[in-house]
Amino acid sequence: MPERPSATHIGTDLHALLKRAAEIRGITMTDFVVAAVQEAAQRTVAQPEVIRLSLANSERFAEALLSPPPPSPALERTFARRRQLLGGACGGRAVQPGPGSANRQTTPEYRS
Repeated sequence: MPERPSATHIGTDLHALLKRAAEIRGITMTDFVVAAVQEAAQRTVAQPEVIRLSLANSERFAEALLSPPPPSPALERTFARRRQLLGGACGGRAVQPGPGSANRQTTPEYRS
């Protein structure tokens, strides 16, 4: 029969801290440790998915979303090809032009 790994040993100071924290929350020390490890794992997994921007870059990003540039010829060709392949079915949602795009025509190329 294979030998099972032994329990993890922690110092007395850390044990006392974990025990006190668990008592404050009204849960067992095991439940406290499991919850803390789960929270840390979730933060670690989510962290690479978070994009942090400076205030200036946040404003530039928002401006690009609110006032996108007109579509490039390559994008226009891509939308035309998509319409050909889908027979004009483009999901039924038209993308509204943003502020500053008053000179643009709303054409099927702006459909998603």
